[in-house]
Amino acid sequence: MKIIELTEDQFRNYSGVHSRRNHLQTIEYARMKKEDNYESLFLGLVDDNENIIAGSLILSKKINNKNKQGYAPWGFLIDYNNKDLLNIFTTKLKEYLRKKDFVYLQTNPNIRYKVYDKKLTIIDGNANNINILKSCGYNFAGYKDEFSKYSIYLKGEDSINAIYNKFNRSTKRNIEFCLNMGITVHKGNLDNFDLFYDLVKNTSTKSMDFYRKLSSYFNTDYNKFEIFFAKLNPEVYINNFQYLLKQEQEKNNKISNDMKNDYRASSSKLINQKMKSDRLIEKYKKEIIRATNVYKIFPDGIIIGTCGIIRNNKSIYFIVDGYNKQLNYIHSVPLIKWEIIKIYHTVNYREFYLGPVHSDLNNKEYQGLLQSKLGLGGEIVEYPGNFNLITNKYLYTIYSNFTNMGNQKK
Repeated sequence: MKIIELTEDQFRNYSGVHSRRNHLQTIEYARMKKEDNYESLFLGLVDDNENIIAGSLILSKKINNKNKQGYAPWGFLIDYNNKDLLNIFTTKLKEYLRKKDFVYLQTNPNIRYKVYDKKLTIIDGNANNINILKSCGYNFAGYKDEFSKYSIYLKGEDSINAIYNKFNRSTKRNIEFCLNMGITVHKGNLDNFDLFYDLVKNTSTKSMDFYRKLSSYFNTDYNKFEIFFAKLNPEVYINNFQYLLKQEQEKNNKISNDMKNDYRASSSKLINQKMKSDRLIEKYKKEIIRATNVYKIFPDGIIIGTCGIIRNNKSIYFIVDGYNKQLNYIHSVPLIKWEIIKIYHTVNYREFYLGPVHSDLNNKEYQGLLQSKLGLGGEIVEYPGNFNLITNKYLYTIYSNFTNMGNQKK
């Protein structure tokens, strides 16, 4: 077995069918990172019959005039359960990178280290993969930031109705409310990019240039960045709630008549129904007032929410979302995500990565973010973090002392 450099076509063919395929181990991501002064290598481990049995995109950056540091984004395309294969790949990779003047290689494997349900109970995991990594010479090096430890993942193997039934009540209520308002979801394009960024800039740490790069490089049949918008039509908003108000008033009148004619003990049930109906009537009246005010300012409608995704093979990665601060009482993002899930579930997309959450799952400041993403019925996946593979111990020691990059314990 040996390590060889793969052509872009060879790497695309291998990565496109691998069980660990993802949007970062791609030609598109390599091209995008070149603008940030990263060079790229597409490496493959081939057997005696020239079959590729492991591979990875390796990004590199100069430490000095000669030496380099490497990065394998979101892990290698390899079976991490196969200790013998990982050991051979690692040995050959170290030899190859050492000849190319790499000091070390860092990687953050997309291993499901631990999986939690919405109650933060561990329901699955694979600590054995971490032990195998360590036995092959990888040293734990912490996490990139506070949003690199956990992510929310939704497996879409169920029917679309079954997926919706897993949403929590708050999410369903927001979706229903948006539909009652006549909000529609549509796909945007590059002409809408300024609007897109205006909506996400308050929730994202990334620049407009970053998202323009995404749209420019992730623009192939294999990997594509797409943006979706939620539009509020105020005329429909008014009409829908006028209709709901009329229906509820008729129901309320019937309950009142029944109460007059019902002297039995069961009338307490009617009283509760009447109180609930009264609250709904007041709610619908308030919404009509809100809708009328929106209509006065935006008679032609207004975009109130957006979401950016990357399609990679049969997986969807939710990258960013945002909303109109003027109308922040309207929670349109759950509806946008639900519509995206429906659209791509229809054409056999079965993995939905709903995005990262804060490393402290009990942090009160980020509970809204956690609960909104969990509301779509997904699981919390804990990733193992970064691991360093040292290829030049002497230079690595010097470099790590200067950069305070010492290995941590896990």
